[in-house]
Amino acid sequence: MARALGTDKSQVLKWRRRYEAGGLDAVRDAPRSGRPRRLRERERIQVLSVACRAPEQVGVGRVLWSQKSLAGYLEGSGRVRRISRSSVQRILAAADLRPHKVRMWCTSNDPDYDRKVADVTGLYLEPPPGEVVLSIDEKTQMQALSRRVALRRAQPGRLGRQESDYDRHGTRCLLACFNVRTGKVVGRMSAQHRSVEFLGFLDEVARAYPHGRVHVIVDNLNTHYGPRVEAWNQEHGGRFVFHYTPYHASWLNQVEVFFSILARRVLHHAEFARTEEIDRAVLGFLAAWNRDEAHPFAWTYDGQTAPRRTARVA
Repeated sequence: MARALGTDKSQVLKWRRRYEAGGLDAVRDAPRSGRPRRLRERERIQVLSVACRAPEQVGVGRVLWSQKSLAGYLEGSGRVRRISRSSVQRILAAADLRPHKVRMWCTSNDPDYDRKVADVTGLYLEPPPGEVVLSIDEKTQMQALSRRVALRRAQPGRLGRQESDYDRHGTRCLLACFNVRTGKVVGRMSAQHRSVEFLGFLDEVARAYPHGRVHVIVDNLNTHYGPRVEAWNQEHGGRFVFHYTPYHASWLNQVEVFFSILARRVLHHAEFARTEEIDRAVLGFLAAWNRDEAHPFAWTYDGQTAPRRTARVA
């Protein structure tokens, strides 16, 4: 019996003894200690039903429910006789429902989505032999911020602290090119990211990779395509092949992973009194990356299933 039920002999013996002592009545649940459940099942369903609706639909002047506002509306509307915020919290937690939280997402409306995804991921997973694959984009709006009080470093038992007030001294833009095979990065700092800056950066990329066919993965920013880019490519013998990510799918561009590393290590919590200090910090990081850490990302998304995590980063 224990093997058939997936339990142990002691449990089987206990329930056999209870049955022998009192029959079927003895194996029913005994009265439990504690206060009886106050909310009826119909009222619990009302909590979940209202939590799944927009507050505006029921005349509550807010965008998202809080536990307190949800409890107040349920009582005030007569849907529930009486309910506390903690009771709302327990009911929502049991249903894994969090109406006070929102996760950002973006749906691509590109009619050619599947073909573009297959094209880009194919370059990552099976780069053409002997040909260079580059991921290019701009990291814009890097702000030079200085704080009224310098960052206070962490101490035992206390987190580091950063002043919330700041002075803003301008912004900078990084144009970067990530080599999918080697992890090497070519970068240039600029004040703007117009077509002239993009074409000038492409000249720098062409000097870094002067021979052979080069595949360039970019998003759909208007400076990344058009007659000027086509004319530039013709000047370089047409050896650059441009591959465009789907609209609203810039996450497919591997250089975005590198930008995330740069932001965490250099930009977050840093202080810059002038834009020139951002230039030195970013270009210094690029040099150190190329010298000590450059490596390809382990891309796992093949374009056939929903992406879980596109790259593993050390």
